Amino acid sequence: MPGSTDAFAETPPSRRRFLAWPILLGLAAFVFAFPLLAHSLGSLLVHLDEPKTHGDVIIVGGDDASALATQWLQEHPDSRLLVFKRPDPRVVQIGAADSDDDRILREVSKASDIDPDRIIVLPGQSMRDIHYGRLSSRWLAEHPERGLTLLCDEFQSRSLRLRLDRHLAPVAAARVSIEPLKDRRYGAQDWWKSRLGMRAFFSAMIGLTRSKFSIQSSEPPKYLSPEEYEAAFVASLQK
Repeated sequence: MPGSTDAFAETPPSRRRFLAWPILLGLAAFVFAFPLLAHSLGSLLVHLDEPKTHGDVIIVGGDDASALATQWLQEHPDSRLLVFKRPDPRVVQIGAADSDDDRILREVSKASDIDPDRIIVLPGQSMRDIHYGRLSSRWLAEHPERGLTLLCDEFQSRSLRLRLDRHLAPVAAARVSIEPLKDRRYGAQDWWKSRLGMRAFFSAMIGLTRSKFSIQSSEPPKYLSPEEYEAAFVASLQK
């Protein structure tokens, strides 16, 4: 029985050209449509609200967020920057690194035209306080005339919006807007062009799926002092 290669070789040239056209057209359609499909998938991660120009701003994350917050304060003289000062992790406590909160305060405070009184430091326990609206809800209740704008990474914006809508009352959630910040290295339009962008896309897509379908506790994690941490570690070794 002749092999498939021999059978194809015996096919008349006109027949082979006829079979090749659908393959070539399919490849061309894929090459043309893939960027559009990738752009659409990237857009699923992005959420953009109308900015609350009469409100205050919180940095959740995002590329160059401190510079954007500084610009925001300069353009909106009645706005204030809220910084939720979280307990320092162990690596910060031993002096091996700066905390994100201290870095934000240092970078925004460099602007000479911003009154230090417009930078308000509030006690926090974790980033989950912001995600679940714990401190945001408290601030909105204490300042009913103001709104909030949260600066965050573009790929995290829709997940953050879902969490806020889940854990804030509808009236309070309507007073909070999301301002997504595009990473300078990739974005929703071109994430597939780099390995770093692909990792960020798939990680954010997993996070969005968890935010949409999982029910997570709004209870903040318990933070241990250095002494409590060391005691717990020694106790775990003795088991």
